[in-house]
Order: sequence, then C-alpha cells, then structure tokens
Amino acid sequence: MKIFDEKRAATLQDVSWLRSAMRRTLEGLHIAEDLVNDIQLAISELMTNVVVHSATPPGNLRLSIEISGTSLRIEIEDDASPFEAFQAMWSKAARKELAATDVSGLGLALARATLMNVTYEPGRPNRLVGWRPLARRRPAVLVVEDDPTLLRLYAVMLGSRYRVLEADSIEAAAMYAATRTIDLILCYFHIGEERGTNLLKELERDPDRMPVPVIMISGDDRMTVRSHAETYGVEEFLLKPVGPATLRAAVDRALHASARRLAGLLR
Repeated sequence: MKIFDEKRAATLQDVSWLRSAMRRTLEGLHIAEDLVNDIQLAISELMTNVVVHSATPPGNLRLSIEISGTSLRIEIEDDASPFEAFQAMWSKAARKELAATDVSGLGLALARATLMNVTYEPGRPNRLVGWRPLARRRPAVLVVEDDPTLLRLYAVMLGSRYRVLEADSIEAAAMYAATRTIDLILCYFHIGEERGTNLLKELERDPDRMPVPVIMISGDDRMTVRSHAETYGVEEFLLKPVGPATLRAAVDRALHASARRLAGLLR
C-alpha cells in the first residue's frame, strides 16, 4: 500500500520540504517517533547526497513510500547523471570504517544503520530502494564488568529493553567495540587491575570510531574518581548499588542525548 508519493525540484529546500511532508504522513499513521526520526534522517541524507554529489545535478527528485508486509519500502528517483560514487560511499559508511568527525559520512552511516537491503540502479531515472522494518530495533548495550555475578545481573536488568553484549575485560570490550555496532557502553570504573577509562583511551585511538555514549559505575564515591571518569566524557557516573529503575533511566537518558547530538550534527 503506497502511503507517500511526491515529486519536487532537486534543491536542498525541496529536499527539506519532502522530508517534512514525509514526516507528517508517517506521524499521521501513528508510526513510532523513533522510527520516524530514523527514516527522516536516512531519506534526507540520501537525497542530499544525490543533489550535491551527482556529476550532473538532477532537475527533479521523487520520493515514494509504501507499506509492504511489516516493512516500509522507500524509493528515491532522480533524473541526474548516475551517482557513480554511491556504492563506494555506501560501503565506506559502514560504522567501523567511518571517521567520527566526517559529518557527511556520519549521515550516511546513520542511513546505512536505518535501512536494509539498499540497492541503487542507475538509469533514466536513477532509482535507489531501501527497506525499513516497522518493528523497533533494540539498541545494543555493551556491559563491561569483571565480576561474573554483577555482569549477569546488569545483563538481566537491561535485557528486556536492549540487546546486551557482555565483556569481562577491557580487551574483550575493545574487540566488541571494533567489530560490532554499539549504541552505548556501561562500564565499571575498576575492571580487574585496570581502570574502565583504559577502554575509553583505547577507543580514542581509533579515528574511525563512531561516537558512543558511556555510563560508568563505581563503588568509590571520591570526587577524584568521578572527575577522572568525567575527563573522558562519560555521559553519566553512577554509584553502587544501582537498582534496575535507576540503571534503565540512565541508559535511556544517555541514548536520547546521543540521538539528539547526532540529529543536531545533521541539521
């Protein structure tokens, strides 16, 4: 069932118009706000790249969306010369390969994380098609703790709402962060003989790392410990013991703040 089909001039102003009109349509169907935000960002970034990067700029853009089963089928058409660099840019936009300071690339990474089975068919017109399941994607939270009992406890606290990855060492956590899409890291300040901030140092050495919010937990209430953690930009610093409601609320706040920052960068 087609729910949106509009054609506009290929200008950045008209990209903005299409994005806003599409949002109103999806909101009118009571699609969850977080899904609408994801789709809006993805479509805006893809259409903007067509306008800016095509060798011969398009005169018109057409955006159509239809509901197919439990997914949205999103199609973008343009009459520009083929976007020869699309496949290379789309491949580079894999989260691990993208420089965190590259705002344009950041938008493509978000588009790639949002849409599935994206295909680009050059021709007259050029056609880009992507799919988005209507079900929410649960954020991935990496929990880092060397005490197996606490590690499992936090995984159980968060498991009903998030996809939880468990690491019992800095080394294991760094491996996860390098090879998986992680939305948030929950880390103890003391991991064996190491500090949790060593993980943040390790992540900072990777210039291609996407920004990931970090929540740190400690049983040490000294201000020096909190200050040391905060110098590494942790989103929140929690003191033990941490109950389920407190932990989930902190994770929600950190994820929402991170999403707002990314959306602000794209705007």
